[in-house]
Amino acid sequence: MNLHPSYISSIPEHAREEDVTAKHGAGRGKVVKNYYLGRSFIGRRWYNLDGQLLHEWSFKNGNKHGWEYEWYEDGGLSWAIHYDDGIEHGTASVWGRSGELLGTYTMDHGTGINFW
Repeated sequence: MNLHPSYISSIPEHAREEDVTAKHGAGRGKVVKNYYLGRSFIGRRWYNLDGQLLHEWSFKNGNKHGWEYEWYEDGGLSWAIHYDDGIEHGTASVWGRSGELLGTYTMDHGTGINFW
């Protein structure tokens, strides 16, 4: 899989993967996988039926924590947002379909201006 250079997953490679598509359907034609370290739920990914990654979230203690990403169906990265214990924190980025950076905004523990 050829992923954008800005993609740095917050889900460790050694996390246990569980296919939960039947329980948590992401809509027609999507595959849902949850990720665990021990018993702790730490992430979720949605894929299309061809295995293309479409969306990724990471969690800590039930809150978004780390990076959340969304990709276009063609594989290009659409946006990336960083969370700290459930609150946006850091610089978020948005890319166009042709890969150009459309804009960024920075949040300081939920404080700032989100241009969306």
